[in-house]
Order: sequence, then structure tokens, then C-alpha cells
Amino acid sequence: MKGISSSVTDALPTQARMDCADNTGAKIVQLMNVLRKGGVARRYPAAGVGDLIRVTVRRGTPETRRQIFTAVIIRQKRPFRRVDGTWVSFEDNACVITNEKGELRGSDIKGPVSREAAERWPRIAATAKQIVGGGLEMSSKQPGKQRKAQFNAPVHVKRKRIRARLRTDDPELAGVRTVTVRVGDEVEVLRGDFGSPNSAKADTRGKRLGQARGRTGIRAKIAAVNTNAGTVNIDGVSITTADGKEEPLPIHASNIVVVTLDDTDPLRISRILEKATGGKKE
Repeated sequence: MKGISSSVTDALPTQARMDCADNTGAKIVQLMNVLRKGGVARRYPAAGVGDLIRVTVRRGTPETRRQIFTAVIIRQKRPFRRVDGTWVSFEDNACVITNEKGELRGSDIKGPVSREAAERWPRIAATAKQIVGGGLEMSSKQPGKQRKAQFNAPVHVKRKRIRARLRTDDPELAGVRTVTVRVGDEVEVLRGDFGSPNSAKADTRGKRLGQARGRTGIRAKIAAVNTNAGTVNIDGVSITTADGKEEPLPIHASNIVVVTLDDTDPLRISRILEKATGGKKE
């Protein structure tokens, strides 16, 4: 078999079940053995994307049920790393039924195919409708998966996600909608206890007792940026703790707008102006 440049994690041990992504009639298959792959003594064999395996059909048409076939894994849930540093993950574990040479028994493949499987098996690449070439970001409607993706994202990705709407009268920046916030930018709080009058509360009500309520649109500079949490600390926005100390109140970047950019970094300003004219992103 042709080698794979990526460091694919063997995420599917024997007895693992996965979806069958072709139109042969099989729906759910169970992994029996891994072919053409060396193992370790007293360790159950495991397979990953692109491996040739032996499976038995657990659910499908009567003609395919309980039959033994050869298959190739095209997707796996567990992330694996590519040589360029990107991590790839899919929402399911899937394979397609083939022969010993890797030629498809069916005529269609449902869903995307990993680049690693397409490079190793040309017949699969010729039939695939979508081949995932670059790093695939997990896109899911489940809040838990979204939070996990944000938590496991690289630091530079987390930093770029701390963005806020830019509101300025400068005609040169009319084409810029959002910017990555930095320490020194002057912002205005739009939502929360320090935002608009709609959030006004009496001093004796609310979950933060003893604080001034409903101060409309506090406008101040950013004092600190918390990359991991995606929040910022703003001068003058604080809460009183139970022991009487004043602590800065973290505010999410989506609750503020940038009204004045910090011009101490000329490279940043030049990149924002370039973005305004349709050039590269900030």
C-alpha cells in the first residue's frame, strides 16, 4: 500500500462499528481485522483512515447481512494530525466496501472522503464527490461540540476570534466591519449591566448586589485581553467581591463596539487599511 504523509491515529479497534458510506446495501459494519498492517504482540489490532480492513455486515439488506467483505476506512471521528500542523476530524466513522485491490463494489460514496484515503486508493478518489484536502473545522449545531472546538483551538485562532464591530466616521475605514480588539482600543459597552438603558436595574436588585446599575454605554479603553476566555477587561468596569475588593468584570467581545483604534502599531493600521480596500485580511 502507498504510504500516508499524515500521522493518522488508529482510532478503530477490532469489534468497532462504523457506517457504510456506499450503495452496496450495507448500513452498519463491524471491524474484524486489519489487513496489510503490522501489529504488536498481545495488542488488539486497530485501524485508521486509509487502512484496508475486513468487516462483517451487522445491518443492511438481506443479501449483505452477516457477509464478510473487504473495506477501506474513509472517515473517522478521532482527530489526526497532518504534516502542515492542521488537525482533521469528521462527525462519524465510515468505510466503503471494496475488493482486495481497493476497487469499489458500489457506484457511489456518500459524504466526504479524507485526502489520506483518496491518495492511497485512486479508485476511491475517482468516485468520491468531495475530498477533504485542507484542515477541516468541525461545524456542528451541538453547543457542546462548539464549546469543545473553541476550547481545543490553537492560540492564534482563539486570538483572531476576539473581534468586535468597528464604528467610526473615518471614510478610509468604511469597508471594515469588524477588527480584532487590542489593549488600548477605545470601546463602548452595548449590552449587560454596563451597557444600554434597557439593562438598567436598581442597586438592590440583580445578581451583582452593591453595584451601580444601568450606566448607559460606558466608553473606555481596553485594559487587558483574555485570549482563552474570549473576554476583555475595560477601564472602569468592575465588580465588588464579597470581601469588598474591586475586581475587573470580564466582558465578551460580542458585547462591545470599537470606536477608536489604538494607533501605536503602524503595521496593524496599515493592514486594516489594506483590508478596507479589498486586500488581505487583518
